[in-house]
Order: sequence, then structure tokens, then C-alpha cells
Amino acid sequence: MRCQRCGERPGRYRRPYAGDAVCGRCLVELVRDRVFREVRRWRWFRPGQTVVVAVSGGKDSAVALRLVLEYLDPLPGVEVIALTVDEGISGFRDRCLREAERLVERLDVRWEVVSFEEEYGFRLEEVVEETEHPACTVCGVLRRRLLNARARELGADVVVTGHNLDDEAQAVLMNFVKADLAQLSKLHPRVRPESEAVVPRVKPLRRVPEREVRWVADELGLPYHPDPCPFASSSVRSFFRRLLDEMEERLPSVKFGIVQALDRAGPVLAEEFLKGEVQRCERCGEPASDRLCKACQILEELRQSSSRLRDRASSSARTSSEER
Repeated sequence: MRCQRCGERPGRYRRPYAGDAVCGRCLVELVRDRVFREVRRWRWFRPGQTVVVAVSGGKDSAVALRLVLEYLDPLPGVEVIALTVDEGISGFRDRCLREAERLVERLDVRWEVVSFEEEYGFRLEEVVEETEHPACTVCGVLRRRLLNARARELGADVVVTGHNLDDEAQAVLMNFVKADLAQLSKLHPRVRPESEAVVPRVKPLRRVPEREVRWVADELGLPYHPDPCPFASSSVRSFFRRLLDEMEERLPSVKFGIVQALDRAGPVLAEEFLKGEVQRCERCGEPASDRLCKACQILEELRQSSSRLRDRASSSARTSSEER
């Protein structure tokens, strides 16, 4: 089958929601155009900004960095910084870091790396058994705080993340099912934090299906680590991923429809459910919805859990010594 857009090259990539098959070159152009339209629609970037791009070493952030650089190139005075958070997952994050380094070297971008071990004193893999929270919850909360704090230190006006259409549709559905309308409204691109402590985040790939992000990364020859995080399969999000993928088989445009519903309802939800000033955590000073932010709550739970484990080990050692 020939590409149904240019008619010149083989149509290697099927797009069920569009009812066509396109070649690699046309796919890249279509995705680039969609990303640029989304950026222009929400007016995310301006001359003179410092733009931090969260780079994980995966396909999504690789494509986001490449296309954002392309979009920002004509704008004067813009500085782009790639920022990677090392959570500490042996056999996974080290490979991601290698690919991220290859990417930033190829694209000639300044690269910063921050780690859980430096900031929190532990690697993620060392504490996942010490908390009742899923690994992805612990990782997500602590990673977001570290990303925001470091981006703020770098003077960032905006943080770019590589969330794609699948990610966005999953997040909308998860928060809707939980009836968390405040969190749901925060997903809207026009809703910006009222606190200077929060660096606004933007998602240029939010209307690009995950499979197309992977295809574009391959077509452009971008380096990325293809394997998912070893903890991802046990997350709640993985359930919604499977659910939406099954829905998509019958309704190819269902993910686009969910994100479109968010775009239409978001401002109304924000006006209703996002009222009042943003609080500050009593311990770390970061934005919080309670006395302590979610990150400090988790860190406190981990501290108490570690103390209990140390006490238990000490007691066991004393008992063994007495028996001898």
C-alpha cells in the first residue's frame, strides 16, 4: 500500500483513527504539525524564556526535546536545558541515563541530572518494600517535587514533559473515576499554578498517540531506552492503560475524545474546584494541599518505617546473642 498522503512511498504506519496509512516522512510531518499547533494553541512559549525539558531517556521525552528545540529555534533569547531525575533503579535507570546522554550530545543541549540518592539519601529500589504505597506513587510524588525544585533553581519559566495522548487520556479517566475533580481540572493546558513556587508544566505531545511517538523516534533515529520501568506493570495506571487500549480497538478515536472533553470542561472545573491560595508545606516550603506536602508525608512514613526495621533488626540480633 502506498502512503495515502504523498502517494510516493510505502504506507508503513496505519492510523486507525484517521483511516489511513502513511510513510515515515509524512508521519513525522503530521506529528510535527500537530505538536506545533498544540503549542501555538495554548501559547506556551515566548522569546527570552528558560525552558526545561524533562528527559528520562525514553522515547517520549526524546521526541519532545527534538520537536521543542525545532519550534523554539526561531525565538530569540530562549535557553533550553534538559533535566533528568535518577530515581535509583538498577538495570533500568542507568541504561536510560546512557541514552539520555547520547540524546543531549546529539542535539547539543545543556544537561542536568539530579538523583533521589543525593536529595533524599536513598535509591527508590531500597525503599519500595518499606511503604504501603505502590512504587509508582512514591516515585511519582518524589520525582515531581525534585523536578519542580531543580527547575525553579535553574530559573525555568516552563517545564516540558513528554506525556503523550495515551498518558493524558489515562490521567483524565483515572481522576474522573476517583471523582477527583480538582486534580482533573489541573490537567487542563490553560490552568496555571497560582504559586510562584510551582513551575508551569506543558505537554506538547498530549495529542500524539504513544505508538506514533515511538515511530517518530525511530524515523528520526533518536536514541532512547525502549524497555518500560520494572515497577510500571504493578501500577494502577497500567490497568487504565489496558482498559483504554481495549476500548480503542472498537473506538479508534476514544483517547482523542477523552482529551477533547477535558479541554472543553477544564476551565469550568477549575473555576469551581480550584479556589483559594496555594498552601506551603510546613516542612519543606513546597506547595501543598495539607500541612505537609505529599512528598514530606511519604518521606516521614519511610523514616518511621526504617526506624522500625532497624529496631526490629537490633532486637533480633540481641535475642540471637542471648541464645548463644
